[in-house]
Amino acid sequence: MEIHEYQIKALLKKNGLPVLEGGIAYTPQEAEKTAQKMSCSDFIIKAQIFSNHRTQGYFQDAPTSSENGLKRAKNAQEVGEVTANMLGRSLIMPDSPHIAHRIQKVYIEEFSPFEHSFSLSFFIDRQIQGIVCAAKTAQGKLLRFELNNRKITATTIHRIISAVQFPKDQTPRLNDLIRQLHRFFITYDALAFEIDPIILTHRNDLKILDARIIFDSDSLFRYPDIAALVEVKPGLEREAQAHMNNFRYIRLKGNIACLVNGAGLGLATIDAVHDGGGAVSCLLDVGTEPSKEAVSKAFKLALSEPDIDGILVNIFGGITRCDIIAQGLISASKEISVGIPIVVRKDGTNALVGMRM
Repeated sequence: MEIHEYQIKALLKKNGLPVLEGGIAYTPQEAEKTAQKMSCSDFIIKAQIFSNHRTQGYFQDAPTSSENGLKRAKNAQEVGEVTANMLGRSLIMPDSPHIAHRIQKVYIEEFSPFEHSFSLSFFIDRQIQGIVCAAKTAQGKLLRFELNNRKITATTIHRIISAVQFPKDQTPRLNDLIRQLHRFFITYDALAFEIDPIILTHRNDLKILDARIIFDSDSLFRYPDIAALVEVKPGLEREAQAHMNNFRYIRLKGNIACLVNGAGLGLATIDAVHDGGGAVSCLLDVGTEPSKEAVSKAFKLALSEPDIDGILVNIFGGITRCDIIAQGLISASKEISVGIPIVVRKDGTNALVGMRM
């Protein structure tokens, strides 16, 4: 799970980490007012989308333009004008060319020139089953350290500070900042935390210019304030709806929607449909102990699939009760028009009761 830059900056600030002055805006008028309230007179306007390549993209309606999701403005009025030009347009990013990222909000931040910078990241490395700290200098030198027992040592910090070649008087502050960033990564059970870059401003302040955090979705129950920030990424609306209702949605390219209980049964169902000359449009896995409501939501999602010719419900009742599945299907069919053939196959716990229903 990821969050937007403006949300990351607020979270960093809340945890005592140094960020530049900034504010979020959803309209040109709000952007201008936000800029007027800031203590600076030079601004950067940043499109808020889920991508690390805002400066490398292009607007969908002007693919030959040099415009991108990052723009400088010299006064509050210009901030409003730049925002008006960005909002409502769609950015195409090199990392996701098939998705149009529609700009609905911008982050206005103080423009701060700098001479010294470096990038720092912490991430989970599955191969070593541990945490890695990586640093990249402005000259491109890359350092990588494996953190034993999740701790960052004084030696590791010293090697990073020596490599980035900041002024010597910044050493104590850099030492404290690196420790704070590591603590932040550990505190929130993050899978990855990228700070790109840390800068030394012309006012001799250390600041985090940009950052990206990937949270472990399975740990969000510990952090309700973070979970509340979840926002659906473009193109993944159906997956998000399924996740919210405790089932899984997998998009395929066929014409038959399949509702199953369990990943193994799902794969077997795909094979069975294929062997019968069909192709699966989507797989909705309600799991082993679905509620009537979850089954109903999954069935409605299947019915809303575009260009499907039918629905196959294939349930093996072990822990799953077939009568609960039946209740969900009946409930959904009373609320939404069906209009296509449905084949239901149930076997196992309460299968006869479910079929009679």
